[in-house]
Amino acid sequence: MDAAEAILSKCEIRAPFDGKVAELRAQPLQYVQPGQPILDLVDDGAFEVVFLAPSRWLRWLERGQEIQIHLDETGRAYGATVVRIGARVDAVSETVKVYAAITNNAPELVAGMSGAVR
Repeated sequence: MDAAEAILSKCEIRAPFDGKVAELRAQPLQYVQPGQPILDLVDDGAFEVVFLAPSRWLRWLERGQEIQIHLDETGRAYGATVVRIGARVDAVSETVKVYAAITNNAPELVAGMSGAVR
């Protein structure tokens, strides 16, 4: 009985956070190798926005700053807070990567949506 329970305990998968399955990479009863991805899980409780900002924005853009994200898919604007700014300016495009967290509770949001930052 102990051996069967030990084997059964290896068949349960627990995610480190609540979320939605974005892609299933393995099928029921399929054998997978250790370390092989079996699914993509998206944390739909805390959305992070990643965008490229013109490097000239570095004069006034700072961590903690409130911004607006206008999403194409919903046609609505959402409040967000800048959480970090990239440490490197791309020399060709003269842009810097910026990360912001959406501050509203918006159940209609889905990972991968696109829009504009204001």
